[in-house]
Amino acid sequence: MTKFYELSTEERLSQLISEGRLTTADAALLRDGGLNADIASRMVENHIGDFPVPLGLAEHFLIDGEQYLIPMATEEPSVIAAAGNAAQRIARSGGFHTESVRGGITAQIVFRSGRSDGSVDGAGKVGGAHSDAGFASGSDAGSGASSSAILAEMNVAGNVVNSCGGGKSAILDFPNAVSRGADERDAGKPWIVKQDSEITAHNAVQDSSVECKTAECIAETASHRAGEDVGREAGNNGAVDYEHASRGFAESVDHGQNTANAADTQYAMDSWRDFLHAHIARISEIARQAHPTLASHGGGLRSVSVRRTSDIGAVEHAAANSDMLNHAENYTGSSAKAVAANSARTCAGEFIEFDLLIDPGAAMGANTVNTIAEAVSRYLADQLPHYELLMAILSNCAPQQRARACACINAELLATKDMPGAQVAGRIAAASRFAQASELRAATHNKGIMNGINAVVLASGNDTRNVNAAAYADLSERHRTWTDWRFDGERLIGEIDMSMPIGSVGGAISTLPTAKLAMRLLRQPSAETLMGIIASVGLASNLSAMRALVTRGIQAGHMNLQLQSLAMMAGAQGDEAEELVRWLRANPRQASLAAAQEQLRRLREGSA
Repeated sequence: MTKFYELSTEERLSQLISEGRLTTADAALLRDGGLNADIASRMVENHIGDFPVPLGLAEHFLIDGEQYLIPMATEEPSVIAAAGNAAQRIARSGGFHTESVRGGITAQIVFRSGRSDGSVDGAGKVGGAHSDAGFASGSDAGSGASSSAILAEMNVAGNVVNSCGGGKSAILDFPNAVSRGADERDAGKPWIVKQDSEITAHNAVQDSSVECKTAECIAETASHRAGEDVGREAGNNGAVDYEHASRGFAESVDHGQNTANAADTQYAMDSWRDFLHAHIARISEIARQAHPTLASHGGGLRSVSVRRTSDIGAVEHAAANSDMLNHAENYTGSSAKAVAANSARTCAGEFIEFDLLIDPGAAMGANTVNTIAEAVSRYLADQLPHYELLMAILSNCAPQQRARACACINAELLATKDMPGAQVAGRIAAASRFAQASELRAATHNKGIMNGINAVVLASGNDTRNVNAAAYADLSERHRTWTDWRFDGERLIGEIDMSMPIGSVGGAISTLPTAKLAMRLLRQPSAETLMGIIASVGLASNLSAMRALVTRGIQAGHMNLQLQSLAMMAGAQGDEAEELVRWLRANPRQASLAAAQEQLRRLREGSA
């Protein structure tokens, strides 16, 4: 039987129709380009035409026991073939196993602790009762580093779910959340739910529920990750690193800040907790009214937290104005000095941020989240007359929306004709470690992962910019990439864990005809299932690229499609393109546009 990739486009469409994957109307849509001017002109401004991107299918994906043909939209040669090649090897060893967490999207409502007209009441106090000016003083002021801390967090039932007493923070727990170690990426993320000695055991237990579904693979991977977390904890003297969850408070309390500042800190935490408790019911009702149908789709506001961030730029500006204070004191008397002091205090301010965690249901949720954020911001602005509303907008940092996929591949399936599988597996694991160690390599390593991910995100009608923003926000010096590969002597074990803020309904997903067709080819997956599918494609793309890199090199796999592109650039069409590609393949040193054009001229003269 002729292989799928050996068929022409028309033959592929006919086969998909015969298999019941496409209708004749679907095939006609694909032939015609799938987008008419009426739809397009309502999607973008000043519409003048369309910019088609090739759509292909990646084969051999076995994900959570289900076979998939994956629609991928990309202009880059080899991306689809490479993903399918890796997926076939993985399928022979049991396929991909995935887990997704949809904890919600965060909306930020941001206030400044002083009106833009220069007035400050109590240096930014809650309800005008007590000064919290100490927040921007001491080690924070003039330090040149931003200070941010959660002051209070409360769910919509009015229960406090985040207490920062003593400089520590217990973050929201989401069932079955993926667990990583405690590091600088973990602040505000759903899997940090235990304190001190409890966290390592929690990580190991949570990990084992989402690894490859074989007993040996589960045991090996859980042991590896638990050991990794123990190492991180040991480097922290047995204490969880809460720096990014309550930075500033931990430093001021643990490093000997004066008692007055510590008292201001505790007072502010109590004040904001009381404020949330008094207003959470009304905030929840406003959120519900802003999008009345969201609850019927399983979504809605889940929690509200208050975060304080020192305005470092303003602090530095205030320091630069210190001469103004001296001048006022020495030459113009107490009244002028008071004006100057007020100006400096306005500059040395802070941002107060209300973070709304909103479950968007099956949608990606940008418009929903922004609508709710703006409605709630108007209410909060009325309740906080001493603060200036700065903005209300969703955050594309989405640690609560995560996808994870893992695969265990028998080493012999990775062999080339020149290199045994065990050697290939060991070299892939080494390449993975190098990507973590090298910033230069990590950039290209991650680009290869996104080749596959962006192609599926685009084909499904999701927002590639949003997914990229969330994915790269997830990285740090300590975690430079989303994948990890290791070799246990028999199997290559790989996993990918990354933010994945996508949806399965709404927006372009439900508007673009080709996106709707792509979702039908995927059998209308839920948002959670689609997250796992996309993560699996990213892991497959990564495996294929690294296997090529550590064996024959990356260019060998690209060459055939590059020669086809060269033939098209030369002007070849139909059968003459295939003939020209054969000539270019036989004469690689002459694979230039000028040589291709000359050979095409000869072919046409010979057939005339």
